Amino acid sequence: MGFKQLLWIAFALLSLLAACSQASSSYVFKRYQLKKKNRWAKTVRSALQSCEQSCRQKQPNLDELSVLECSRKCVSSDCYHELYAPDPLEPGEVDVRSNSFKGCASAEFKTKGITRAMFNSRLRDPDEL
Repeated sequence: MGFKQLLWIAFALLSLLAACSQASSSYVFKRYQLKKKNRWAKTVRSALQSCEQSCRQKQPNLDELSVLECSRKCVSSDCYHELYAPDPLEPGEVDVRSNSFKGCASAEFKTKGITRAMFNSRLRDPDEL
């Protein structure tokens, strides 16, 4: 192979790589503000922990990505579907939507007046909320 052919192959590979990186970074999601120290954010953090524990107990063979999906759906199926359903997380993907999810769930909890105690009782009785 000559120099020109190697140069052409390198150019083609770089073009393909650039196209792939643009395709993977083009997903746009709604961003929600998260105030980490407010009462609702603390309730969401507690809810995520409770849901993760519940998901692991109900389905002990779940992989980490499935546990994350299960716990987020448990906390807020509306926020999960808005932020993750169009483009689900893939293994190894950095979750840049995490704070938006927590901000969305915090806003939902605030609007509905959901407290930590109310949420924990929902885990026992899902029809309560």
